[in-house]
Amino acid sequence: MSLDGKTVYISRSNLSDVIAIDLSSPDHRILWRFPIPGINADHMGISPDGKHIAVSATSAGNFFVIDTATGKQVAKVPTGAFPHQNDYSPDGKYIYNSSLGIIPLPYALNGLKGKKQMTVVDAKTFKVLNKWTLPYGIRPNVITRDGKLTYLQMSYLNGYAKVDMATGKVLNKVEIPMSDYAKAHFKTKDDYPLNSAFHGMAINGAETKLCMAGTIDNYIVVASVPSMTTDRIIPSGSKPYWASTSSDGKRCYVSNSESNDLSVIDFESATEVARVKVGQYPQRSRLAIVPPAILDNLKN
Repeated sequence: MSLDGKTVYISRSNLSDVIAIDLSSPDHRILWRFPIPGINADHMGISPDGKHIAVSATSAGNFFVIDTATGKQVAKVPTGAFPHQNDYSPDGKYIYNSSLGIIPLPYALNGLKGKKQMTVVDAKTFKVLNKWTLPYGIRPNVITRDGKLTYLQMSYLNGYAKVDMATGKVLNKVEIPMSDYAKAHFKTKDDYPLNSAFHGMAINGAETKLCMAGTIDNYIVVASVPSMTTDRIIPSGSKPYWASTSSDGKRCYVSNSESNDLSVIDFESATEVARVKVGQYPQRSRLAIVPPAILDNLKN
């Protein structure tokens, strides 16, 4: 969403493009369209000032920076194989891009999946400042405000890891026991959806708690950091697939993609305080301030 809540930017994966839609117009007209090279447009991140969007071109091995006002390309930045998540640092100085490796290849050919890389980019010059790789694809992750640590999920890992952002060294890794549901339905790692066991991570405002989607397990994990101890494992809807943090930093929103609902998790008590029905196959959730007139227009 734009900062004024009047425009929504959408990465349309299999259409390989990004579009901007004017939510204030009666017909919700498309303001611009940016084609993404290759076969898939993936996750986006918006700069804190709302001027730029970073979006991954999955099969092209780079991400693009787009001017939100014009829909024009600002930069093209090389990444690892199958770039995925894009995030701006809170101060807007850096862009963080993580890559998955070539998803269609089986677990036995993990070594051929390409570079599973974290790329750190200067958000003004778009120069690559740092990059490092891990042996498995880098799934959803959070980076501490000081930029020193990342907590991340990896392909095939039923759990998460803590990694030094300067060196890429894995400082600690935690494996969470698989649920009975996962044991019954996922016999091999090649059964995991798009190589992911856990897919969804958010951190509270105090950076003391993580909320994680146990995708194959149908549960949500709340853990304390930096100790990386599990507070509670919470039953969720079906196939939880993304997590985000509320604006006050106290709650976590987890998208349950196959049960078409959203779990609201209280970080401190590690409990589910609400579950909200949403549209079909929810994934990434975004927080935005939207004017009442725009909400009224969306009802029409």
